[in-house]
Amino acid sequence: MWQSVGVIDSKRKALQLIAKVFDPCGLFSPTLVQAKANIQQMWKDKRTWDEKLLDEVSSEWAAIEEDIKRIPMFQIGRQIGEDITVLVCFTDASFVGYAACVYSISPSKGPRPRIIFRQNFLELTL
Repeated sequence: MWQSVGVIDSKRKALQLIAKVFDPCGLFSPTLVQAKANIQQMWKDKRTWDEKLLDEVSSEWAAIEEDIKRIPMFQIGRQIGEDITVLVCFTDASFVGYAACVYSISPSKGPRPRIIFRQNFLELTL
């Protein structure tokens, strides 16, 4: 069950939100990239742990929290199958970071694609 950290109005609360996500394989990294970029900006701006964020930044965090709340609804199968017929790769990049994800589509498993691999990277700028 998801428990909110409350109004995200400081760097401390933002990090609490990100720390609630257990994603060792990084399958939900597209959801977290914006959050990590925002945290990185807070560090660059030298914000203290409990310094209040601007209202517009707080509303961005509210939207990020809404996305993170949906993570437990996803089910990801682990078995790839023996009759992979199509591999599909999606990639995207920006000045903030990049991501790639590979899916398999197998006729015996139905039309639902299965994730095989994903990788992401957030640009480190100091």
